Amino acid sequence: MAEVAGLLDSKNPVSLVKKPPRRSKVRDHLVKQGEVGRLISVPVENHPTKIPIKPLIGLILTTGCRRSEAIHAEWDDFDLEKGLWFIRHKPECPTRDGLGWSPKWGKERCIKLLPEAISFLKNLPKKPEVYGQVGIGKNAYWKRANFVFTIQKKIMIEGRLQEKFVGVRDFRTAWNSLRQKAGLPDLQVKDLRTFFNWLLGTKSDLSNKELGCYIGNSERVNLEHYTPVNLESSSEKLGRLSLSQWIPGLTQ
Repeated sequence: MAEVAGLLDSKNPVSLVKKPPRRSKVRDHLVKQGEVGRLISVPVENHPTKIPIKPLIGLILTTGCRRSEAIHAEWDDFDLEKGLWFIRHKPECPTRDGLGWSPKWGKERCIKLLPEAISFLKNLPKKPEVYGQVGIGKNAYWKRANFVFTIQKKIMIEGRLQEKFVGVRDFRTAWNSLRQKAGLPDLQVKDLRTFFNWLLGTKSDLSNKELGCYIGNSERVNLEHYTPVNLESSSEKLGRLSLSQWIPGLTQ
């Protein structure tokens, strides 16, 4: 009755509507192999001042990493001889939020890189002197870093403008341009992560729990958020199933 009385008091009736809980569930969408091929084959300008969008999505496609993990990846995080990537808390990493970076939920992990990921990383050029911007606005400053993905720009170092390589902060504009050129306007960056997870889950013997650990999810989150249903794959699996083999006399 009190709520109804509120309406009579000219209160906003919208305030009485209970909003459903927000869901962060990734859409049930699986990128097709041909679409990935189109994305990779699209020509882009290769210039130090341009966002290295192809290498960025290459790391996501070969490791299933998150967008922020790719952006903040530094060469010191990798042991390419052992094929390992240490995704860990880095107190000295320059970020837009300040000094220091941590994986999502603060969950560190070490992943065994696939041969394709190792080869991909070994073919990337290492810049001799890289900087990252700490913070934003008038109090921001530049700090030495070792980022894998960089662009070249003029920054204020030691009181004067100098041409330096700096870490990539965001690649949404470059990504939108790439997917439009590939004719994939609805494709999302996280779809590449889902594709990797699906590929690893269907072409390897890893359990869902192991898959979740690899890409940094709990088993439940990985199953609910990053395991899309693919009807073609389901039909293929069903076609290989013989109930008669397991249930004797079923067709007699």
